[in-house]
Amino acid sequence: MRRGLHLSLITLVTACGLLACDQQDSVIPATQFQSEPEVAPQFKPVDSIDISAEAKTTLQEIQSLVETGSLRRLARYADTHNGFVSNFGTEANYDYWYLLRRTGAEPLDQLIRILNEPHGELKLGDRSWYVWPDFAALDVAMLDPDRMDINLRGRLVSLIGESGIEDMRNGAPYPGVRTAISDDGRWIYWLFETGDTQNEDEEQ
Repeated sequence: MRRGLHLSLITLVTACGLLACDQQDSVIPATQFQSEPEVAPQFKPVDSIDISAEAKTTLQEIQSLVETGSLRRLARYADTHNGFVSNFGTEANYDYWYLLRRTGAEPLDQLIRILNEPHGELKLGDRSWYVWPDFAALDVAMLDPDRMDINLRGRLVSLIGESGIEDMRNGAPYPGVRTAISDDGRWIYWLFETGDTQNEDEEQ
């Protein structure tokens, strides 16, 4: 019961709560930081969605900063996007990413990888969010690995592994690294976790 409630809260938070969907924010260009249910069988990769000009600009700025290899510059850029979220705890964006780097999970490599995947689209009222990879834009009811064709499932396994597949069989939302940009150009989140770890800590 508690896990089900927690997953519902995660879905709600990821869908709108973190996020001040209707706010128009003043975003500082990246150049200033150069100094330092039965639907699943029909699901196909979405790689032809046109993204807005604003979102395309943000995507290009993120890619440009990733190429510098600097987590600090990327964190400064993320901090200019109101409501941007990188974790479900209280760590600052840079601190969290640097910790991942120190544990051997190079965050920039993972960001590059998902941005090279097809993306999906979430509709929230009159807003659109473009989500990488496309799997992360799907409702849990559509994320049944056993209903996917072999090629699609293979791509999913390459992203989240067999342990992630098992989590999804048990009703978990997409458990892999994911990021989203809104149609107004706001970088919304770049997440490595679902929040389950935090919940388990609370239960101990």
